[in-house]
Amino acid sequence: MNKMICPFCERRCELGPETLGFCRMYHFVDDQVVERYPHRYSSLGISHIEAIPFYHFQPGSRTMILGTAGCNFDCKYCSNAYVARSEPEPLLYFELTPERVIALANQEGCHNIAFAINEPTVSYPSLRELAYKAKE
Repeated sequence: MNKMICPFCERRCELGPETLGFCRMYHFVDDQVVERYPHRYSSLGISHIEAIPFYHFQPGSRTMILGTAGCNFDCKYCSNAYVARSEPEPLLYFELTPERVIALANQEGCHNIAFAINEPTVSYPSLRELAYKAKE
């Protein structure tokens, strides 16, 4: 098999050995779709939950905000277009295991971890792993 349809968002991009999808965050390796930059983030910050669109969830709580690069949208009004539409690799400054993210969140007194900056399906395997570990 030389090509595969990416299952992570509604675009269903066709990936091949030399072909990336629209978000540029997945590629085709050994007959499977693989995240190109697992557990790598472009942004990491601490804020109150009201700073992101989850202001009804645990109001007033301290939140660790993570973001990656790449995006499967192309919104003309995007305030994060530089990160969302640029080549991902140079922007992914932080390489953090789920355990390290959780430790940092706890150290900073965060009640939750939220994904912002771009659309979460571009890093779905990493975020899913982080969610399962955080729930533990």
